[in-house]
Amino acid sequence: MKLHFHGGTYEDHHIELKVTEGQVGGRYRGTPWKMHRLLKRQQRRSDSSQLKYRGISYNKE
Repeated sequence: MKLHFHGGTYEDHHIELKVTEGQVGGRYRGTPWKMHRLLKRQQRRSDSSQLKYRGISYNKE
């Protein structure tokens, strides 16, 4: 997905997580909502150590 923010353009990589719908966790404005649990725990990818904030590039330590 291509995104734009303050004149900068970047590519966002969509991550799809598999979840199971659990039991009712409560009510919000009279409507019940259900809790969701991850089927498989995902690890964060730390391959991107080059970051940019407000146009300034820096490395993640």
